[in-house]
Amino acid sequence: MCDHINSLSNFDSYKVNSSFGAREQSIIAGMPVTLTVRAVLSFSTRRQREGKKTAVDRDRALLITSSVPVEKSFHFFTDVRKPVGMFATSIFEFADQLKNVDARSIEFHIQRNDFTKWLREVVRDDWLAAQFEKLQQLKLTGEKLRAKVVEVTDGRCRELTAALSGIR
Repeated sequence: MCDHINSLSNFDSYKVNSSFGAREQSIIAGMPVTLTVRAVLSFSTRRQREGKKTAVDRDRALLITSSVPVEKSFHFFTDVRKPVGMFATSIFEFADQLKNVDARSIEFHIQRNDFTKWLREVVRDDWLAAQFEKLQQLKLTGEKLRAKVVEVTDGRCRELTAALSGIR
């Protein structure tokens, strides 16, 4: 039977019999298809891409909070060819580094959409990526920018931690 079914409005995918790392049966556009959990979880709904809050289940939280290889980690720079010597291999390390990195680095990466790209493509957190897109539009700088970036990222980390521990 079904462990849970995520009804994804705006997307024709329904997750059935999910367990992290296993193959699962999914229904896409009315046709049964066997996919791996990782493939199903990489799909995002229009709601997530637009930055609208959606509940995070444990499997999704596990995917988002996983460490990535060093070659896919986020490396902080203050300008092109000016690394600051800090990097993050997970969303939790990223949140910690944002508190300590030079504010010029945050400005540099916000302007270039580097945070958004890494969060969406590597971490696979479309919701947080959309929040960073919104922050870019605010045109904040310095410590005001850092405060907003840290606030949003820490809030997401708390939400993911709660999902991992089963607290809603």
